[in-house]
Amino acid sequence: MSSRDIVTITDVYDNVPLDQRFKNEPLGLSLVIESRAGVTLFDTGGRASVLLENLSAADIDPATFKRVFLSHAHSDHTGGLRAVLERNRQLTVFAAASFPGMIREEVTAMGAKYVMISEAVEIADGLWSTGELEGIAWEQSLVIVAHGGPILVTGCAHAGLVDTVRLAARLVGRAPRVVLGGFHLEENTHEEIEDISERLHVMGVVKIGGSHCTGQKARSLMRRRWGDGWIELGAGARISIC
Repeated sequence: MSSRDIVTITDVYDNVPLDQRFKNEPLGLSLVIESRAGVTLFDTGGRASVLLENLSAADIDPATFKRVFLSHAHSDHTGGLRAVLERNRQLTVFAAASFPGMIREEVTAMGAKYVMISEAVEIADGLWSTGELEGIAWEQSLVIVAHGGPILVTGCAHAGLVDTVRLAARLVGRAPRVVLGGFHLEENTHEEIEDISERLHVMGVVKIGGSHCTGQKARSLMRRRWGDGWIELGAGARISIC
């Protein structure tokens, strides 16, 4: 196995605290994904200053980013975009079709490329957008085709976590082995969370890590349910997946 087969994900913005060197905010998510397609910034958190400080703490330079993938238009996922573009204008920004025109205008005015996503599409080598999914908010998720099996990254899974996993499986021909990100389970009951976990397990998910909007109750239940398959996400987490 070569280094190209390893996917590394660093959590650089999260409301879940983990590493004391990293600031955490009440809301927001941003993940740096290193794969054979280069470095992708998944969402940009809510406050630019916190994102930049945490990138520095992780020793990650925005100049290394090849692309920004924006899951949905909520401000706690897009707030650091301009600051990133100011440091790297060679980026391509992939945004769901429902994004307001002002974001597209800002991106293109700064010299970066803007790609609007509506349907499922491969955006780079081994990186797929699920396409825009209908939910509480319209949202796209990212599927990484990795050596050991697909990895699904969600911003908030507003379309429903099980449905998003099912779509990702149809998209790449195999259920995601790993699912990470925000799961939007804060309002779900104990029974609903247990049912979701069981359905994901049956579908073939073997490792899972929820943060951001997942909620403490769901994190605790899923940590117990998944055992060694639970991945601890939070500001400062760095995960390598073969």
